[in-house]
Amino acid sequence: FCRPYYQLNKKALYNSSKKYHVFLSWVSGAFDLYLKDESNGLHVFFTEGNFYIKNEVENVKVIVEINLESKALENGQMIFDKIMSVYNLLLKN
Repeated sequence: FCRPYYQLNKKALYNSSKKYHVFLSWVSGAFDLYLKDESNGLHVFFTEGNFYIKNEVENVKVIVEINLESKALENGQMIFDKIMSVYNLLLKN
């Protein structure tokens, strides 16, 4: 018996690639103790799942795609909220 993965997804926007790279750096630092792959955006693995962040550039705007999969909805939501709090903090600056 295999539990399904819960998925949380968000598309967000930054006006510059500099802010996007700061966002990636801060999120990477917040999950410093987890296994990570930073070769194409940021992919972080945790006990019950993983998340990845990648981007697309359209007319100098950076579209940030955040995708999280977790076997435990509550834990996944906590991690997703942590990522979004970093996003919102940088959005205000």
